[in-house]
Amino acid sequence: MNRTASSLRVALQHAYHQDRQVRRAFFRYAGISHLLSVEVPLDAKPSDWRTFDDPHGRNYDDAVEDLGNVDRKIGLGQLQKAIKSRGTVKFFVEYDEGTDEKKALYDLEKHLSKQLREMARDDEGLAALLYGLGSGGRFPNLDPESEAWDE
Repeated sequence: MNRTASSLRVALQHAYHQDRQVRRAFFRYAGISHLLSVEVPLDAKPSDWRTFDDPHGRNYDDAVEDLGNVDRKIGLGQLQKAIKSRGTVKFFVEYDEGTDEKKALYDLEKHLSKQLREMARDDEGLAALLYGLGSGGRFPNLDPESEAWDE
């Protein structure tokens, strides 16, 4: 059975929790099954960034670009693509055939969260994107979604 789910539910859930609008992101990776995606909301806005002194001298878009530079290997999966927008970064991760979907969902959330936390710990600018300016916030709850999972 081929199941395809949009990220609309995830986007709306994040909008509820983050109290802001999240754009719908639709993506079709031709010919790839066992694909999961997760949308990471950003807490800092481009307008806020002007008051933030980035340690690496990046503008907002450069910092968002760097946030998408996670390792290609994410737990049991392999990063296929990271789509960056002004309010989110969406990661698409492919798992090997035969991987259990529930295990893959848990694996993606756990390992991507860990990678992003480690990146933020080492980079004040990425921490500002994920936790907001002044930090103190909590890392967003990631909710991976099946894009195309063959069973």
